[in-house]
Amino acid sequence: GNDKSAVLAEADAYSAGALMVEALMRTGRDASRAGVIETLEAVRNFEGGMTPPLSFGPNRRVGSRGAEIVSYDPRTGTLAVSGTWMDADPG
Repeated sequence: GNDKSAVLAEADAYSAGALMVEALMRTGRDASRAGVIETLEAVRNFEGGMTPPLSFGPNRRVGSRGAEIVSYDPRTGTLAVSGTWMDADPG
C-alpha cells in the first residue's frame, strides 16, 4: 500500500545512500573509517536529491538542521514539496 512513513523513510534512505556514495568516491580507493569521517566532515551543502542540502563538520554530526514541509497524496503515493522550511532550533 501507500504508507506515508515508508515513503518518507525511503526518501531519507535514498539521500543517505547518495551521501555515502559521494563520501566514498571523494575518499578514494584506500578508504578507511577515519578517511570517510574526515571526508564527511568536509561536506557542505550536499544535494542528495530527496532532502534539503546537507552539511557536516568536526562538531556537526547532524546533516540537516530542520525539515521541509511536504504533503503526501495517498491516492498516487507521491510527495509534494511546499517550499516551507522549518528550523529545528528556531531560537
